[in-house]
Amino acid sequence: MANVVELIPEVNLIKDEKIRENLISAVNAIEKESGVDLAQFPLGHGITEPGSLMSHSRALVKMALAVADVIEEINNIKVNRDYLIAGCILHDIAIVYGRENEIKHSFTGAFLARDHNLPEEIVKIVATHAKEGELVKRSLEATIVYHVDFMHLEILTGEHYTQVIVRP
Repeated sequence: MANVVELIPEVNLIKDEKIRENLISAVNAIEKESGVDLAQFPLGHGITEPGSLMSHSRALVKMALAVADVIEEINNIKVNRDYLIAGCILHDIAIVYGRENEIKHSFTGAFLARDHNLPEEIVKIVATHAKEGELVKRSLEATIVYHVDFMHLEILTGEHYTQVIVRP
């Protein structure tokens, strides 16, 4: 079984001990339930390297924290870094169940976060990080996760993942 703290040491930046413990519990549970080794699991999107799912999540943590630094310094807007880090780590975790499920990975991941007593704000980050979240108002932290996720995927694959949705 992979050790999430070894794979993503930034877990230790989560100040709220309960969030940190529940996040680790959620990651351990999905690995146990799915039977996969997260340290070896590929991201998908044509990216097949072992471990690329967790390296993608770690990249998102680092990118999101950099964005938070800028937003706080330049715009004087406070970002909840505990929510941001947890959301980045959990955003794609349910991909281990497969991409062809009837329920999208963003929702399966949100259920996982809720089942492990993570704050509703983290549940919403996971639920709205993908295109399915386009029609709802995202929190500041969810907006950051959404954009760094698609930016990182586009950098890795060269494919454009965002879409324009015309709202009434």
